[in-house]
Amino acid sequence: MDNKIKLIITEDAVEVSESQLKVLQSFNITPIFCQRDGESLREKIIAEKADIVLMDLFMTRLDAIGVMNSFNDTNYKKPAFFVFSSFHSPVLEREVMQNGASYFVLKPYNINELAKKFVSISKEKDNAINSVSGEDRHLLKESTIYVTLEPCSHYGKTPPCSKLIIDSNIPNVVIGTEDPFKEVSGRGINMLKEA
Repeated sequence: MDNKIKLIITEDAVEVSESQLKVLQSFNITPIFCQRDGESLREKIIAEKADIVLMDLFMTRLDAIGVMNSFNDTNYKKPAFFVFSSFHSPVLEREVMQNGASYFVLKPYNINELAKKFVSISKEKDNAINSVSGEDRHLLKESTIYVTLEPCSHYGKTPPCSKLIIDSNIPNVVIGTEDPFKEVSGRGINMLKEA
């Protein structure tokens, strides 16, 4: 079984230094480069069955939000999306995150820290929701999820569980108990109610 993480990057290979490539390889990440064109990127994601995509917010033909939204309601494997920009705007960042990004990154980024996040996110994707096969994913919209503890609402080692439930369009959540942890404590429930 191949445990390598397939990472598609919308950077030219010449823009990525030898030392950055070595960092990615040390984390068992295989980089695949793609031009900054949203349509081409979408095709490459499908063809390569990428685990993670690191893409520029602004691309030709289709921007990052368009790429992420193009995977909604499809049977294609949906990778984790990391979106980068050299332009910072809280409004854009919020829109990117609300449209399915796992992470928003300002350029220049630290490849070592990003690689750690890639590994963490790829491990996070191994859960009950993500174990639903592509042909059955449409059933999530009709399902009920039962959890013993309130889904988290903060970014720790993984993104918020509440966000994953919302992004999966699961309409019903039955929660056994509110999380007493101060980082959560009702916030996960509120996220789900507001969605």
